[in-house]
Amino acid sequence: MISPQSQSTPDELGRLGLACLERYETDGDGTALALGLARLEAAVAAAPAHPERLRWWYGLGSAYESRAEEDGAVDDYDRAIAWYGRIHAELDDGPDRAFVVLAMTGAQWNRYWLVRYGEHVAPVEVRQPGALVAELLAAIGRWPLTIEDAEAVAYVEMIRGLAYHERYGTGPDPADLDRAIQLLARARERGSAGSSLPAPYFAAR
Repeated sequence: MISPQSQSTPDELGRLGLACLERYETDGDGTALALGLARLEAAVAAAPAHPERLRWWYGLGSAYESRAEEDGAVDDYDRAIAWYGRIHAELDDGPDRAFVVLAMTGAQWNRYWLVRYGEHVAPVEVRQPGALVAELLAAIGRWPLTIEDAEAVAYVEMIRGLAYHERYGTGPDPADLDRAIQLLARARERGSAGSSLPAPYFAAR
């Protein structure tokens, strides 16, 4: 028997997948989230070079991140970050790429928090907090912002400041506390200036 999905074109799969994610965002319908992920994965597999691929990739990244938050699943954070990374690699420097940097930075912080403090992830004694913070800081450094949007810079500085404060707690090295205070203070100051960073086309449902 041929399934309805196998008869659909990539365009149809992509549109259905994004529509299901919109339903999930509106109603919190977990079934819609699962269906949206399945349809978008199928669309990407069927047409990896499709003109709408960035929209599909962003849908997958944001959907896996949502599922990670709901289920406490580290693997889903890894999937989300991987999809955001694919978008980042395709874009030139500019506001759209900065938008993706913010998405990846937030997902990296949430992943760290889940692994470090989440229940049922791993026994506390094997979580190695120092290594986890080093991994977080390295990940943030791999995707620097290349535009001067005050609120975007403030967000990244806030996450870096929180990371250094976490590292201070594993040391403690007084220099890490100084870095945390400086970054968090700068983030607060920059954030009050507001943002001119628009959401890119591929983030629209």
